[in-house]
Amino acid sequence: MHESAGFGASADVGRGITPDSSGGRKRQRPGRSPEDNGLGGSEGSPLPRVPLPRGPACVRFQAIDERMASTLSYEDFIETYALRGRPVVLKGGASLCFEEGNAWSREALRVEAGHKVVPVRRWVPDSVSWARLEKAGQMPLERLLSQPATDTTSGQEGAGKGTGEAAACGQIEMDGGDPLYLHDWSLPQNLGVASPLLAGKFRVPKFFAGDLLQRLAGRGLPYTDSWPSLFIGPKGSRSDTHIDSFGSHFWMALLEGKKRWLLYPKEEAPLLYPIWPEGCHDPVFEADLDNPDATRTPAALLAKGFSCVLEAGDLLFVPAGCPHRVENLTGTLALSCNYVDATNIDMSLAALQDQAFTDPQAAALASALGNCNRKLARRQEEVPWTMLKKWPREGEVAEWLPNPRVQ
Repeated sequence: MHESAGFGASADVGRGITPDSSGGRKRQRPGRSPEDNGLGGSEGSPLPRVPLPRGPACVRFQAIDERMASTLSYEDFIETYALRGRPVVLKGGASLCFEEGNAWSREALRVEAGHKVVPVRRWVPDSVSWARLEKAGQMPLERLLSQPATDTTSGQEGAGKGTGEAAACGQIEMDGGDPLYLHDWSLPQNLGVASPLLAGKFRVPKFFAGDLLQRLAGRGLPYTDSWPSLFIGPKGSRSDTHIDSFGSHFWMALLEGKKRWLLYPKEEAPLLYPIWPEGCHDPVFEADLDNPDATRTPAALLAKGFSCVLEAGDLLFVPAGCPHRVENLTGTLALSCNYVDATNIDMSLAALQDQAFTDPQAAALASALGNCNRKLARRQEEVPWTMLKKWPREGEVAEWLPNPRVQ
């Protein structure tokens, strides 16, 4: 899961910005019109007039499909989920991420990385930051790892008091806000690609091994050495509604704890009232997914989404462009990867080319991805980390294009 911190603001098209009569720009904020509450079809309204639900509350979420990771075929995953933009929970999928007997544990992470000082974030309800997560200082990774995932406390007990080790690390004093959260901390960038946690232990499940970003490593391009990343969150920590950047798919393997997920197909995003703060490429969503305000954000009542409680051992696939929100129901430990392959490369290229107007790095990555082979391997297995950067080797696998009827 990733925000486009390294890229500049995107072009105005589709970002809620329109020219005003003076030739300048004005920002539309859906749901702010007193005449129609955002649904009346008045001049400048982003949505047509549609009826609001009446009578008993409508069902807004359906359960995400669950499939056994051990029996789901690679081709079935591609054609049923990746190409259709449909999420899926792979039961037992987290075990695919490790060589046999080498699954990560808190103790293994403590030995290899406990000395690292990591940036932590916290959810702030009125924030305009991506996922409403604000920077909240730094703390030793060992401290985050010291609270087991089965702990049901909030994670605030004993947090930074402004003295000793915490003060030296720049950790701020907690003031009763949300718990501190390690969110999307890159392991290759912070531990090195040869880290014992990766080499000899980590592998990419076959469903995601066609990652084109990994094949571009070593060229100085963004995102090619960003994942896998680490998430450690105490009970009650969360990330608010957001979309992962540059049209990337992502997957998350939950090693410990439980996470509640709410997500929507990308086509439903306009109903969730996205706004683009000045200078930001990624939107903040005004709608509360649990309890949409019928006055301020009525269109959100019409949006149809998915939900699940991800449990330890599960792996969740989230398609590109899907707004999602995550809450840690217990303490959690998870790893995640964003990726681009033949199923979402067109969406990714469009997003990068949009960003390229203001960021040359985005242009360079778009150019490199555009020159990649867009075919997928017909037969695929889990790929060890040490082989990932050069996978697939020429002549090792036959290639195929998915059935175009499902695209």
